[in-house]
Amino acid sequence: MRHIAVLILVLVFIVGCQLSSTATINGKRISVEVADEPAERETGLMYRKSLPEDAGMLFIFEDEAEYAFWMKNTLIPLDMIFIAADSSIVDIIEAEPCKSDPCAAYKPSGKAKYVLEVNKGYSANNGIKKGDKVYIALRK
Repeated sequence: MRHIAVLILVLVFIVGCQLSSTATINGKRISVEVADEPAERETGLMYRKSLPEDAGMLFIFEDEAEYAFWMKNTLIPLDMIFIAADSSIVDIIEAEPCKSDPCAAYKPSGKAKYVLEVNKGYSANNGIKKGDKVYIALRK
């Protein structure tokens, strides 16, 4: 009986781990925190001192547009991966923390419905480029 209880706990743990939201690009899976509400999108990764290597934040918008991002109060240098509604990458912008006002606005070269923020250099280190497809699996 004890073995069954342990097995159930292990299965719950495994299933729980697989239920996190992810973005997959070129076979590389990134665990993402989802920002799909206005307040979440406004705060983003502000005030965070670090970000795990294979983690990021996925901003989801209602409509596809040329959304501008800035780095005010963001402490981590980032890659901003702008993703169209058809899941293709329209732009990748490397962004540095803003040290004083006014902060620069980072605007993509095309319309996006999603923006994935990961550690700066992640895209280059993993061969991620414009035109690549991003597969998003959302779990709530």
